[in-house]
Amino acid sequence: KLVIINGMLPKQPIAITGNATVCKSQDSVAYNVPAETGVTSYTWSVPTGSTIISGQGTNSIYVKFGTNSGDISVTANRGNISSIPTYLLVMAESAPQQPSQIMGNASISAFNRLAQYSVNSVNGAISYTWTVPQGTIITGQGTNQIIVAFANFTGKVNVSVVAQGNCGTSFETVLPVSSSTNISESYLDNSFSVYPNPTSGIFNIELSKPENSFISVFDV
Repeated sequence: KLVIINGMLPKQPIAITGNATVCKSQDSVAYNVPAETGVTSYTWSVPTGSTIISGQGTNSIYVKFGTNSGDISVTANRGNISSIPTYLLVMAESAPQQPSQIMGNASISAFNRLAQYSVNSVNGAISYTWTVPQGTIITGQGTNQIIVAFANFTGKVNVSVVAQGNCGTSFETVLPVSSSTNISESYLDNSFSVYPNPTSGIFNIELSKPENSFISVFDV
């Protein structure tokens, strides 16, 4: 049975102001509603596992979130009579998942030191940070795909990537990359000449076996 004192219920609070997306375990997140004339207090509730740090009873609270998403609600009270609740659904997010296996060359030739690496897009990632020892990232830093120019090196280096989101950084994914110094017989058997050399304009390349050749030109 609904009992109305003084002829009317307190006015339902208008929309709750505050973040609808937070990080898990985020602290001191503010929420509020405009204060209404005649309201003596406000009653707030927060998602399971979250805590109201301060402000219960007023029109503004600070919340320490746990790991659960859920509704924040508030009612306006006049004495023992409460308004209809107002709700705000809040999603608690985690750091992005670790990127998938890095796709790309695991062995770098002494005669072609350009390589491309990529990972599948990670849900919730807003950027990617790649680390390439003994290499220069030509394009793609910040994305899930890069092109690298390697310097001369021996042994192995680790190409690595992490995904970054609003709620932190993922674990690192690593691909060991080795430097290959093997020269195939077909390469040795394919003589070439370049002329004029040096030049700042047009030049010619003659190959003994052009059908088995790959040419890369770099502006250094």
